[in-house]
Amino acid sequence: MEDYRLTAVYKKEDAIISLYEDDDHDFIYISDSRDRTWMKVPEWDYDIDEYDFMYLEDGYDIFYMSMETHTDFWNLINLYYDEYDHINGMQKYFDYCIENQITCDLLETLFHEEIPDIYEYKYSNEEVMQR
Repeated sequence: MEDYRLTAVYKKEDAIISLYEDDDHDFIYISDSRDRTWMKVPEWDYDIDEYDFMYLEDGYDIFYMSMETHTDFWNLINLYYDEYDHINGMQKYFDYCIENQITCDLLETLFHEEIPDIYEYKYSNEEVMQR
């Protein structure tokens, strides 16, 4: 029997979307409370822009996100921020991190690895959005 780890929960007034990862990190499982469905996405095909940032743009709020997931997001944003299409969703993620005092220093302390400071992208994207 395989074990799953809850990675994130997104919530809006009438729906909850939960994301789980299997022990082998092969798949992300997405549960949607509206129609009680599950979607299985291979890890190599999972894109935080097309899922997480899109959920945030669609009116969902982060209800829960593991610190491991934040670490993954910070590293991915550092590598691919200029390729993301859901800029408003990414900005909402930045706002959540600021509001909840999630910083590269905190993540580095928790995981003992170097984490890039992605807040510079928040402000550079705000300038782009104002144009």
